[in-house]
Amino acid sequence: MQDLKEVRPQYAKSLQWILDCPRVEEHLPDQTFTIEGDYFGKTTIHNLCEKGDDISLNDDNKGRYVALVVEWLLRGQVRQQLDALCEGFNGLIPARAWSVFSTEEMSQLLNGVPSVDCELLQESAVYRGDYSSKSAPIKLFWGYFEDASEDRK
Repeated sequence: MQDLKEVRPQYAKSLQWILDCPRVEEHLPDQTFTIEGDYFGKTTIHNLCEKGDDISLNDDNKGRYVALVVEWLLRGQVRQQLDALCEGFNGLIPARAWSVFSTEEMSQLLNGVPSVDCELLQESAVYRGDYSSKSAPIKLFWGYFEDASEDRK
């Protein structure tokens, strides 16, 4: 539910209301284990589980209902697109090579860091040929780099 709060806070709030609501079936008498969605401009009804349209929401099953809605919103409705993305990504970089990274590390690798540590970058720079950290072109580069905005870096 925390992930849903980040991407669809109002929807998460509504689902939390369902969890907190006593006698939920009195407030939502027609709610079944289905979810309505928009698919390329066409409204569709999706069963959250087998025969979901035959299962009425009540106090005994509202936890399962909310879990299924969250699963559908975060994964199910985009499963086909995610599978295609993963297939393409794994075609470029085998899963064994990137599976060692945490979510945060992968995000950083794919998106970069919000700010560049110029000093750390300078310390880790490797120069080849006749260049060193004392070479005039290198000094000019680092001077420019340090003064550049974060966007330019």
